[in-house]
Amino acid sequence: MKATRFANRAWAFVLAVLMTLTLIAPQALAANTVDPVEPASRKILVSQTDYTLIDGVTESDIFLNTKEGNAQIAGFMTTIAPGAKATFKASYNGYYTEGSTPASRKDKAANLAWSMEKTTLQAANYTKATGGNVIMAMNGDYYNMQTLQPLGYLIMEGNLIQKNNGVANEPYFAVLKDGTYAIRDAGVDCSDVLEAISGPFYLIKDGQPCYNGNPDLMPRNCIGIKADGTVVTFLADGRQSPYSVGMTIDEEISFLYAQGVVNAIFLDGGGSATCATKREGTTELQDRNRPSDGVERTVASALLLVSTAESDGVFDHASLSPNNTVYTPNSQRGLTRLMYRMCWEEDFRLYLKKLDTQKPVIVCGDMNVAHQEIDLKNPKTNVNNAGFTPQERGAMTKLLDSGFVDTFRYLYPDATGRYSWWSYMFNARANNAGWRIDYFLVSDRIKDKITDARIDDAVLGSDHCPVVLEIDL
Repeated sequence: MKATRFANRAWAFVLAVLMTLTLIAPQALAANTVDPVEPASRKILVSQTDYTLIDGVTESDIFLNTKEGNAQIAGFMTTIAPGAKATFKASYNGYYTEGSTPASRKDKAANLAWSMEKTTLQAANYTKATGGNVIMAMNGDYYNMQTLQPLGYLIMEGNLIQKNNGVANEPYFAVLKDGTYAIRDAGVDCSDVLEAISGPFYLIKDGQPCYNGNPDLMPRNCIGIKADGTVVTFLADGRQSPYSVGMTIDEEISFLYAQGVVNAIFLDGGGSATCATKREGTTELQDRNRPSDGVERTVASALLLVSTAESDGVFDHASLSPNNTVYTPNSQRGLTRLMYRMCWEEDFRLYLKKLDTQKPVIVCGDMNVAHQEIDLKNPKTNVNNAGFTPQERGAMTKLLDSGFVDTFRYLYPDATGRYSWWSYMFNARANNAGWRIDYFLVSDRIKDKITDARIDDAVLGSDHCPVVLEIDL
């Protein structure tokens, strides 16, 4: 089994940020595809962390940035491979109610009261009504702000709720009655459709990007299909610089195109953009994006990914999660808490040794100490400052001598200039005047299982950056 935390792929791809074109109205976008233009700038993949939802369904947390590091994008991609035991369900508030049946819902479909609800609560209502296991949920179509109706197609359990609401050109994503997926033009016969939601316009149609030149950086949400039938959903966070500046529509198109998507539609973005997933080892959907409103917004339609997998009762893999969490105390200015820190260090060391007698231990987090002189930019001027006192450094040495390994130094004993924390003052990050105080420690007896240990110092949004451990257990 391979356990990965904050793991980024060894490969990188280039995401084109395209020059502004003449604005094309959404209604006309499907009929106006143009060739890709020369990129004005480029973004690179900084980090990608993959999580399994079920076999064949993967959530990827992605960070993109410019080479200069001044335009970070946080994105969340879900990939549903052909044959995965999962299917999409369209949702609208009030359709799935506790105790309802397919027959009662069919009657309700003709007179559905239009109202809005959060995506995650729509998922919860679906689960209460059907017992289904929702492993991913995302917001759906644009909607009429007066009537609260989605603008395009809405089909649930084969019941046609509406074809459109005054927007005849909206393409739609469909689950067909044979279990396959399709993205179709508005007006295409839907008698073979089991579930469907619309989007305002195409992003990619028949392998051709539908660039529109809209320069606005926004939270963006979309869904697409590859040539082999793989479904890809993607949400880009936005309006939260420096954590995530957002994407233009053309940037999102280029990202999907780089994934091999041949048909894709835009979904509602901005404050409505929502992506929630249920990872292995968890029991609740959790929002992965950071809503630009600060809280999850109520929406019209939603799209739920429901697992159809059943347990065979055979143990084949495990999902790792922290056994416990603690806070490493800071010695504070003037070392006023150094004595307390030293008592804590010994208690923590003994606790880890006790755990280590039962099974190998992996420790991750901010340890509030730079162990060696090469672990900070200015060791001489920080000798008696919190985090670099002889006492704190000695405590780390004693901990490692008790049977643990600093994974980064194990692989890169002489690496310099690699830090995980920078002060917000004095342009410390721009000058790389940092400290390496975030660690992955492992029991000595599993050090030969370490495959990589890295520091993702290009990821912004905090005074710390992610640290990475890849280990085969």
